[in-house]
Amino acid sequence: NFDGEIVVTLRDSRGELKEAKGGKVMSWLPQFSMGGKQFSKGDQVKSPVFALGGQSGFTLVVYPKGDCKSKPGFIGAFVYVPSVGQYHLSLTVAGKTRDLSIIFLADALGRGWNDFVEEPTNFDGEIVVTLK
Repeated sequence: NFDGEIVVTLRDSRGELKEAKGGKVMSWLPQFSMGGKQFSKGDQVKSPVFALGGQSGFTLVVYPKGDCKSKPGFIGAFVYVPSVGQYHLSLTVAGKTRDLSIIFLADALGRGWNDFVEEPTNFDGEIVVTLK
């Protein structure tokens, strides 16, 4: 006969996207969108649309097995901006950070790297984009 209580304590929780530093940093957990699927070269995973620096319409796109231009064993990672303009961003995937300072034009609102980082053994970390 059990007369005691069972206590569950929530230590932390988060959703797929998490904003930080007054809206200048957004982290994304791509596992929510990946859902345990098996990926092939060229398959992409898109983040939900998010805001940075008060401007909404940003999206991250990751190619877990690389895109058509990626070297074998590398992932592709790209950021899409909401409108034409000059942006100073950094993107961190699997512990590697790269900076992107460029003018995005109407026919090229997405920029990134075909060979961002070697493919991790499991894709359970967050991807972070920072507006500089």
